[in-house]
Formats: sequence, C-alpha cells, structure tokens
Amino acid sequence: MILDKAVQLAKKGPEQKVGFSMQIPVSLKEQFEEVCRNRGVTMTSLLLSFMQIAIEENRRKFSHLDLDELDKRIKNLKKYIKDLRTKRDKGETMVEVAIDIDEVGNPLMNYELIEEAIADAEYSLHLLMDEKKRRRNNDGDHRRPTCVHVPETGVQG
Repeated sequence: MILDKAVQLAKKGPEQKVGFSMQIPVSLKEQFEEVCRNRGVTMTSLLLSFMQIAIEENRRKFSHLDLDELDKRIKNLKKYIKDLRTKRDKGETMVEVAIDIDEVGNPLMNYELIEEAIADAEYSLHLLMDEKKRRRNNDGDHRRPTCVHVPETGVQG
C-alpha cells in the first residue's frame, strides 16, 4: 500500500530542505493531520514521502524499455510533435489522440486541443530523453532497463 511505503520513508532521516508553500482546504488538512498523528509521522515528512514515491513511479514507467526502444520512442515522438505543429500551423485546433487502451488492447481515442497534445508529447519526450541520459550515466550499462506510457501512434486525422 502506498501509505505504508510513504510512512516508512517519512520515518527515515532528514535531508537538507527548502521552503515550499501551498494552499489546501481546511478539511483536507485536518484529515491529513489525523492520518499523520495515527501513523506517528509529521505532515511534512509524509508529504515528502509521497513526492518521493511519485518520482520513483515516474522513473519506473520506462523500466521495461531497453535503450534501442527508448531511441525508437524518442524518434517517434519527435515526428509526432512535428506533425502536430504542422497541423497547428495550418489552422487546426483539435486533434484526435489515444488516451488509453481498452481491455483487449484497442486504443481509446479522444479529442484534445492541439496545443495540449503538443505540450503532452513534449513532456513525454523530455522524460524519455532524461531516462536515456540517466542510463548512459549509470555505470556504463547502456542496455539495462531501470515504467509514462508513451504511445507509439502518430497523429490521426
């Protein structure tokens, strides 16, 4: 369970910290305080643990891909972004994109603003390139998998 893992991380030693501020609903804060009290951790340490878990899960999104597959996905995303920009430059404002897959593997499509599709694709590209760089800098093993679902499909329309 994520909460149990977060509590374990929250009880580990502190690291140098920087300020961070956010506004949350009073009722959410009160409920979260109760959870933290019941688990014997501070709100700060548990929030930091949830952040760390999110970072770890994000990194694992690529664990099943070898370096050749990362390169292929990067190439496909660059082409996809170029195609989206071409459509945008021609005046299109919406694009059909795959948002998920159904239980038998068929893509579930939806329409999205083209600017949002470009931003999503650029973010996915950034994550893939970071993963590739991280692996290349990690003890020289370029083919070792270390899971953001990045679709291989291009622009439809």
